[in-house]
Amino acid sequence: MNQPTTLIKALASVRANLSPDCKTATRLNSASLDRVLPWRQRFGLRLHVLLCKWCRRYTQQVAFVHQTAHTHAERAAESVPHNFSNAAKNRIKLFIAAASLSAQIASAAPSDFTLHSATDTNTFKFSAAKGKFVALHFLLKTECPYCLKYTRTYSEKALTDARVIHVFIKPDSEAAIKQWTADLGGEASKLTIYRDPDAKLADEFAIPNGYHFHGQVVHYPALILLDGSGQEVFRYVGKSNADRCSYEHFATKLDELTAKK
Repeated sequence: MNQPTTLIKALASVRANLSPDCKTATRLNSASLDRVLPWRQRFGLRLHVLLCKWCRRYTQQVAFVHQTAHTHAERAAESVPHNFSNAAKNRIKLFIAAASLSAQIASAAPSDFTLHSATDTNTFKFSAAKGKFVALHFLLKTECPYCLKYTRTYSEKALTDARVIHVFIKPDSEAAIKQWTADLGGEASKLTIYRDPDAKLADEFAIPNGYHFHGQVVHYPALILLDGSGQEVFRYVGKSNADRCSYEHFATKLDELTAKK
């Protein structure tokens, strides 16, 4: 066996022994905010974060929420009744921090973007749709029966409601999206499915990633509703591939937003 191969295998062995998996890294990340980790765990976590872009982003997000919670601690304390338990107070503080994070996410969302269809020659440019509600459906990468059912339902229901433009998005290769669309069957197989290479638009809209699905780490399924001025007015992020915003819930939310105008 040549020396380069031996060295590579040795380094891989060292990494496997020292670097935790993503699930453990997530737990250690949270624990490191409350206590000093042993040196071996600190080193392993840093090594993992250095090599894993998903956990690196998660580390940044957790650090921001933690910092925001401390920054607004006095304001949070003023708004929490004194008879609440410390655990309840901490949860409320984190909620305030998360709300602050959501506000920053909304303000950082792209003002315009263009998507190209993987199934036909259509192009979607967001600025050209101003004046209407736009629903962005971020579908899971790889094959997912729930995505198929979800897309069929929304595409059928959308025919009866002209208030909103539905945009279905997948990060797969063009060939994979074409095959997936064919599996929709019937009229739905003619649907335009837009491609989001490397899930860049999902990242710009701060869709959480880190969901383990079919041997890959992907973004969570999500629905984002933008109003006629381009502002985000509703967001639903599923906790798993089976957790989706039902069309009934979406329609109720749309009615509420329309009534406010």
